[in-house]
Amino acid sequence: MSFNKSFRMNLSEGLTLLNTSDRDSYLKAKIEHFTVYDNYSSKEERLGFMQEILDMYYRDITTATIDTLPLSGVKLFDINVHRNTMIMYYDIVVLMGTVFLNVFDRPGNKLVDIHAGMNGPVSTASMATSAYNELLCSKYTDVVPYGANLIFATLLETELKSLVKSKFVQEWLQLLRNKIDTGTVTLSAAETDLFNYLCHSFELLPQVTDSIYDSVSATTVALYDLLETHSIVSASDNEAKKLILNKYTLNQFLGSQMCQAKVEVPYLEMAKLIFGTCHLNLRNNLAHCNLGYLNYHTSCISAVLYSLMSMISDRHCLK
Repeated sequence: MSFNKSFRMNLSEGLTLLNTSDRDSYLKAKIEHFTVYDNYSSKEERLGFMQEILDMYYRDITTATIDTLPLSGVKLFDINVHRNTMIMYYDIVVLMGTVFLNVFDRPGNKLVDIHAGMNGPVSTASMATSAYNELLCSKYTDVVPYGANLIFATLLETELKSLVKSKFVQEWLQLLRNKIDTGTVTLSAAETDLFNYLCHSFELLPQVTDSIYDSVSATTVALYDLLETHSIVSASDNEAKKLILNKYTLNQFLGSQMCQAKVEVPYLEMAKLIFGTCHLNLRNNLAHCNLGYLNYHTSCISAVLYSLMSMISDRHCLK
């Protein structure tokens, strides 16, 4: 479902939709649909909605009209520079964000508990709970979810990279296990202990070693050396090396073949538009307080980020 959009642009309000009845009908239908738990919790429904918003955006950049008459006396403003980004913001943040903001806490959809996360100086589970509660508060009050937006953006990056890495490492460790079982590879005692620790860390085996490891070093440098030594990954495979050593920036990761191999296309394309430096550039704009004509501190943005993060937790972002 889509509709032709007519906008007006001025300096005080930015981009404003004129044909609001079409928008309201569209939002009403989507909110009713995702209020139902079976639809909200469905991987296919969520991905389908993302693809629908993506298709809408690619259509809108060619068909939407923008009345810029209120800007006729403004010097140095070029609508062509900002047009696509503004339409992208409207379709993704305003439309998709409004739907998720309206349904994320409905009966059945509401988050009950966060029981897993990385523990260290700060618990990621506690961070996620704090951000969720701030989003919930912002929905019913005038509180702007500044903290929630930053936390969700940070956790989304961390959790997505971690999930994709885990999937690849599980495959690589299984390949190494097969080589061990067939006698192609023989591990030293130290390598065997590390291998057992890694299999437990990446949820392939119950704990079978009492050794205590520096978890960061073990799951990065030591892991890479073990896999490269026994020809599970190639020294020439720079993408695998960067993934294992946690060297990817977010946008590098989203553009990598490793990410493309594991992440569903609509989810990945949506993430690229939201975080790409030539698109909404959301994380950098949040972190550096870039403003311009777009408001990066809204409940709708928080709802979009929470939705993307929840799909990581549910593994719905994976192929």
